[in-house]
Amino acid sequence: MSTDTRALRISIAALLVAVVGIVIGVLPRWHWVSPYQFTLALVLVATGVLLERLASKVGRGARTAGTLAIDLAIVIAYPPPIAIVTVAAVSVAVLVTGRFSPRRGTPSLEWSFDAAIRTLAAAIGCLILVAAGWDPFGPMFASGVAVVWLVVTGAVMYLMRLVTARGVMALRAGAPIGRTITGAGWGRGQWRALLPVLAIAAGLSLAVAIGSGAWVVTLPSLVALGLVLLGIDVALGRSGRRSSDGAPGDDAARTPADSLAEAQRIARLGSWDWDVTTGRILWSDEVFRILGYQPRAFVPTTESFGEWVKPEDATRVRAVFGDALANRTPFSIDHDIVQPTGQVRTVHQQGEVIVDELGVPMRVIGTMHDITDRKAVEERLAYRAFHDPLTDLPNRALFTDRLDRALQSPVGAGEPTGSAAVVSVAVIFLDLDGFKAINDSLGHEAGDVVLIQTAERLRESLRPADVVARFGGDEFTILLTTVTGPREARRLADRILSRLREPLVIDGREAMVSASLGIAFGRPGEATAIELLRDADAALYQAKLSGKNRSLVFETRMNADAVHRTSLQYELQRAVERGEMRLHFQPEVDLATGLIVGTEALVRWQHPVHGLIPPGSFLGLAEATGLIVPIGEWVIAEACQQAATWHRLHPDIAPATISVNVSPSQAIDGAFISRVEATLRNAGLRPSQLVVEIGAEWFDHASDLTGRTITPLRKLGVRVALDEFGHGLTPITLLQDAVIDRVKLARPLMRQFTADPRASTIATSIATLCQALGIDVAAEGLENGEQVAHARAIGASFGQGYVFSPAVPAEAIGNLLGQGHVYDVSSILVPKRQATVTRLRVNE
Repeated sequence: MSTDTRALRISIAALLVAVVGIVIGVLPRWHWVSPYQFTLALVLVATGVLLERLASKVGRGARTAGTLAIDLAIVIAYPPPIAIVTVAAVSVAVLVTGRFSPRRGTPSLEWSFDAAIRTLAAAIGCLILVAAGWDPFGPMFASGVAVVWLVVTGAVMYLMRLVTARGVMALRAGAPIGRTITGAGWGRGQWRALLPVLAIAAGLSLAVAIGSGAWVVTLPSLVALGLVLLGIDVALGRSGRRSSDGAPGDDAARTPADSLAEAQRIARLGSWDWDVTTGRILWSDEVFRILGYQPRAFVPTTESFGEWVKPEDATRVRAVFGDALANRTPFSIDHDIVQPTGQVRTVHQQGEVIVDELGVPMRVIGTMHDITDRKAVEERLAYRAFHDPLTDLPNRALFTDRLDRALQSPVGAGEPTGSAAVVSVAVIFLDLDGFKAINDSLGHEAGDVVLIQTAERLRESLRPADVVARFGGDEFTILLTTVTGPREARRLADRILSRLREPLVIDGREAMVSASLGIAFGRPGEATAIELLRDADAALYQAKLSGKNRSLVFETRMNADAVHRTSLQYELQRAVERGEMRLHFQPEVDLATGLIVGTEALVRWQHPVHGLIPPGSFLGLAEATGLIVPIGEWVIAEACQQAATWHRLHPDIAPATISVNVSPSQAIDGAFISRVEATLRNAGLRPSQLVVEIGAEWFDHASDLTGRTITPLRKLGVRVALDEFGHGLTPITLLQDAVIDRVKLARPLMRQFTADPRASTIATSIATLCQALGIDVAAEGLENGEQVAHARAIGASFGQGYVFSPAVPAEAIGNLLGQGHVYDVSSILVPKRQATVTRLRVNE
């Protein structure tokens, strides 16, 4: 056969082997096949042909020992230079394929490297065949087996594959080839790689043992042993996987790289390495997982990562990387990525630039950490930090920040240019009236329901751009970002008040709640958040002083009132501590006999500078600040002690009862009943001698007042009176629902007796109803004989007012009792007292 014909046949055979290698590497369904099985096939063919050539030549005696040594040297020395050329070719392929980033949804290009390695192994196998004198399509071999040649050839084959495979991996990783080839120790993978060589040696040794060199005998033995060794190969692979999953196995097989990969998977922390000079980039398996892909699903490039960065963050990410490269500085950035499924994740990247001795950037190394879960927790914590957990409204801090921003925005933002009526910003300070009474009487859970429903009603009453916040307790603040003047703000305030007046449902029962509102205005650049809140709070306080359940717009004079209120609050607290409170007593007269049948204790403040201050000037502040409770306790104790003193000094004519006013905050206190009982016991006073007066208007705000306070008091023997009955919107149903002993007709009702026939009719109806229910009727605020006559006419049993006596110190009441004083009701004989009445009226 001519040389040309043999060369052509060799070329065709080499091409066929290379094509087989590429096909095995390309087909995804073959990925499960161990790459060593392909190497096994190559080694079988190569060694078989080599042995055939050597055996035939030795059999003819054409070979000497020197010739055999030359053949062996050719087998060993010829493949390396060809392998180097092949590695270079594969390197070019790697560089080319590495420049094309895989698109979402396209098959993986990882097979390109497998195909390159297999093709390289095929080329080396062909070179060995050629070096052995292979004549393709000729007789394989006739006889004779040389195991030593088999082992040598197999070892060369394995070493070449090991060197070339690691060389390719070194190129892919951008690491020195020599260190990569020699740096790894022997492990399970290396022992598995030796299986093909052992299979060849064992198979052909078996052929020698049975005394046959025929290929038809050798091939089945090789196949059989190959299958056995393949089973061992698979078993080793499965054992390795079980060990990596935590099952019992060979712990020594785990490498630090395995542990690092597991740690990165658990921590959701990937690492990457970017060669700036070549553009090659290496990702750890966890980077692929973070991006939503299987590890090593494609060849990473600098362009490929940008495709997963959320478009809104792309410019910022490029700027951070660009600045790091330009300045040679470390960097850190949080941004979003979009996975192939469309899911958005948040990652934290940080890294640093590696430079050469001249300061030129060579590499950039960094980490990618999936912080989606941590970000979600941080966002929840941030939300909670700036929102009220009960109502889900913004809290004080967030409201103040929004108000600051509104005051820093352009004047009249969002309004027509040149609109002189634009006020731009308004703040409404809202406080619920009587909330403490509801909270104390029905419990904190009911109070929470009130706050939640109030917050919902406020949301419904406002415009989309407005901001409502819970400022603290039962206080709410509202930011109106753009208003056209006080009239518009008042309309919104009226809408809020109307909405809040609607009954609330608490545990199946209806409860009424009202609110007081203070309104303040400001323009950007002319006011601060602190000033607006201060002014709105001052207007709120004036609204409460004016009768509550209303709104007031801030006026400049209110600032002075607010300063005075702050000073008064401090002084009032000191007054309680210093014992500056005083009690005055007003006689309660039997309208039939003129006898003093009782007295009402009224508190005064003996100010060291301003003198005697009437209760109307400080009790509202005491109620708002909670000082009403200690003041009320002192009043009850002092009044009981004084009543006991009168009974001890004047046992025959001492007033039968002592009346004290109790605020809802005091009455609903859980320890109120026990304190009253202890006070009566300490003073030596019978419970029936004490009358507790509770304002009728408070029953709307404390619907459980009867069960928690009135009923226990009456069981104790204490009498209960409804004070100021018939004033405002006090419902008549209180006479039916509340178990009480006395009704005191309101002062305004008595004043209108003569001027308004309807007032007289109302008073008469109330008195008639009370008499039918067995309830005593008392008239207070009597100022003249005509009012006394009307009070007697409608059936009032008792009366008090200036017509008899103003509230006077205890000594004055003691003098009246010592004189045995009795009022002549028929003629109302108090001629010498008129000047006194005029002089003392301001003190009531």
